[in-house]
Amino acid sequence: MKKLLLVVTVIFMSNLAMSQEVVKQKEVGLAFYDLGNLSNLGITYKTGTNRAMWRFTTLFANGDNAIQTTDSITGNNSRLGFGVKFGREYRKEIANNFELRYGADIFYNFSHGAYNTESDYTNSQDISVEQTNHVGGINLILGFNYVIKQHFVIGIEMLPSVSYKYIKRIDGLDTAHEVTTKSTGFSWGLSNNSVLVSLAYRF
Repeated sequence: MKKLLLVVTVIFMSNLAMSQEVVKQKEVGLAFYDLGNLSNLGITYKTGTNRAMWRFTTLFANGDNAIQTTDSITGNNSRLGFGVKFGREYRKEIANNFELRYGADIFYNFSHGAYNTESDYTNSQDISVEQTNHVGGINLILGFNYVIKQHFVIGIEMLPSVSYKYIKRIDGLDTAHEVTTKSTGFSWGLSNNSVLVSLAYRF
């Protein structure tokens, strides 16, 4: 009886030790905020253990510059944007190759857009619109990982957030008449960028 209890105790303690084993690991990969628009693509890097990891995510600087010409009027439309995130996530294995993850990020997003027209007509006035957006805040993390062959990780997560935005807009009619509008405000909940899909390599 004593030997049986000893064997059961050893097995229990070994299983407990294995379940509490902490393994250092890192991950690097791609993050997609909109699978239909590859301009919303970023790089994600995580470092820590199988239980908790620091996470750094950068959205690629994205932009474009388009010129449209109609008769004697030329329109120029340009935009530029980027974003960064830093946070902490915790993990728990819920089934073979499946992990639950939860945590929080702080983030900052910047975007700038401009539109202007130039006319060859003598009495025509040029029009310009310029807008700059600054958005910062905190988002929660709730998602899952599917691990393939211990090294490849497919992840999906929901990112409900609370953010503060500052917007500056300049409307111009020729160079002598400009109107500047500034606005601020808070927002919370889910948006178009509240779902993130990631493909990462674990090492």
